[in-house]
Amino acid sequence: EGYQADDKRLHHITSCKRQNHWEEVLKRKCTDEEFAQAYQEALKVVTPLALMSREDQLYGIASALRAVVDDGSMAYSMEANHYNDPYGYFVLRTASCAGCARATALCLDILGIPYEHVNENQYSHQWCRVPMEDGSYWICDAFGLYCGPEPEPYQHPYF
Repeated sequence: EGYQADDKRLHHITSCKRQNHWEEVLKRKCTDEEFAQAYQEALKVVTPLALMSREDQLYGIASALRAVVDDGSMAYSMEANHYNDPYGYFVLRTASCAGCARATALCLDILGIPYEHVNENQYSHQWCRVPMEDGSYWICDAFGLYCGPEPEPYQHPYF
């Protein structure tokens, strides 16, 4: 008996609070249709991870998002349309670290995992900081080639 991935079990998309969060933070300049396309792509990433440990979920997200960089289908840009949102990352395959962080954030949101977008809206490297069950924090950063324990608060081992 396998896990049936449907929107109701994975995510309460109808929640006004979540909708407002998406509008303010993740959607950026996406239309509803574009955001829905990004959501569907993110759902493909997280569905196989739904019942795993938090560590394995983070590794899974980082690995899946990194794979499109490593296979050459992702172009880095800070100027292309949607470079800083999940639609740019998942659908257009053109993004900056901000777009990667928001794509990661969408995956984390779907799984119900809290996170903080580090350096959001700054001209600096951006990633997701995730609280762990033991009180520590992990970094989940596909563009920055790191997923694991935070060495010091808000310190990325490579930036």
